[in-house]
Amino acid sequence: MWWHLREARRREERPHTDAFWGRSLYFHVVAALALGFVLTGLVLLLIGVVDVVLPECAHLDLPSGATGVDGNGGCVPVEREASIRLIVDSGIILVVSAPVWFWHLRRGRQLTTAA
Repeated sequence: MWWHLREARRREERPHTDAFWGRSLYFHVVAALALGFVLTGLVLLLIGVVDVVLPECAHLDLPSGATGVDGNGGCVPVEREASIRLIVDSGIILVVSAPVWFWHLRRGRQLTTAA
């Protein structure tokens, strides 16, 4: 709300030409959707990094004499392949959605600034 109020006050004193609002709306809606993808990619990236750094343990019945991570034979680290795939997939989401977000937001702002 503070940002919108600040932007509105900046534009009050500047002359502007009437422009079709649909074009600006399009760019801002696409930017909002892309922001959702960016945030989703960031959350998935953080989940994948946490899974790689702090792996979960699978409690399995190990044969006698075998020891797990915790030393008593009950905890075996889960495979990291799924976590690494999650990191790669979220990286791809970020590489695609971040430029889309920035570009559409910039174009939407250009259409709403004074001519």
